Amino acid sequence: MFMKAHIFLNYLVKLQEFIIAFFLSKNIIWNLVNRSAIKNFKVSQLNLSNNENNILIDIEKNGYAITDISVFDGCNLEGIQRYQESLEPATSSVKSFLTYFLGGDYGNSTQYFDELNPLLELSFNERFVAIINSYFKMQSRLCYLEINETNLSNKDSPEKSQNFHKDPGVKKCIKVFLYLNDVKMETGPFTYVKGSHKGKDSLLSQKRFGAGGIYPKKNIFQKLINEDCIIPICGKAGTLIFADTTGLHCGGNSIDGTRKMATLVYYPPGDLKKSKIKCRIKGLDSAYPASKYLISN
Repeated sequence: MFMKAHIFLNYLVKLQEFIIAFFLSKNIIWNLVNRSAIKNFKVSQLNLSNNENNILIDIEKNGYAITDISVFDGCNLEGIQRYQESLEPATSSVKSFLTYFLGGDYGNSTQYFDELNPLLELSFNERFVAIINSYFKMQSRLCYLEINETNLSNKDSPEKSQNFHKDPGVKKCIKVFLYLNDVKMETGPFTYVKGSHKGKDSLLSQKRFGAGGIYPKKNIFQKLINEDCIIPICGKAGTLIFADTTGLHCGGNSIDGTRKMATLVYYPPGDLKKSKIKCRIKGLDSAYPASKYLISN
């Protein structure tokens, strides 16, 4: 009886999400729900530098852009690496092929921060956030943070998010991936299907109007996707990848060495995904003005 009730309640939640996402997918309602974020963006948006604008153009055209953390003043790789080393590792029941140092439940529980750390400093950096806001054409929400490391694997077949998939998102979603060590093909690079964020093919469109992502069947994927569009992104420690993960992407399988990576997740404020980050840090708003909007719901 309890199991049946649980299944029924889960069905009701998904049905509710579907209905909300259906209405949000309509531009007039989307713009209405996000009107404050759109207005604030138009009033306060920073002018992008040439380099920042090139990153934006790449995201809009290809669905992803590659840069380096060193291009953002005040952000440094070494500080984030030290922060990762200070955290206790934990396994996940969701993805056994990853060890987590931060996050791991994909935004299902609140993340509390009592002290500023280098990863938060990157996520609140105004030049960094300006690119994401420009892509959304509104002020964004920082939903959750993650640091993980792949586990060595001798399995031939990929597991879960090692398969190509699209993340949930009614319109758009930006995940920023920061490599904390050198990543090569054997260590499992982040891989993106170039141009797949545009969602032209209905067979690969979002489930439930973006309330759910999608894992396309292998035969459909192979039929629709040109192999030349599959881009594995290898790079040195400090490589920074902006990606609209409503496009097709996956994580690689580590067969020789591991991949350490931090992930920063941003959504438009009107999306079903909400910020799970709570900061109890004195003076945060004055030091990082963008934080006040990024982590409020």
